[in-house]
Amino acid sequence: MTQVIDIVVDNPAVTDQLDSFIKSLDESDFLFDALSIRRAVQERGMFQLFDNVEALKLDIYPRELIAGELDRSCMVESLTEFNCRLCRVPMQQPRS
Repeated sequence: MTQVIDIVVDNPAVTDQLDSFIKSLDESDFLFDALSIRRAVQERGMFQLFDNVEALKLDIYPRELIAGELDRSCMVESLTEFNCRLCRVPMQQPRS
């Protein structure tokens, strides 16, 4: 059974580090299409990553659906529970 996780990410942060993000994906177990990721980030559309080893699908949304949404979010550096290697992006602490 495939597990599905929806993740909202900060578009400017992803845009600034897109090349390193895609390079990290190249070194991971994820299946992805780099052109689709670049297009989705540019258009603020959703893209998907699929990990064959863990039967895990990530739906990544590079935009806020609600203004200020990411200000209330918990920042996560990696998904260690699934042994997934994603790029490490400097994270801000959530505001109180």
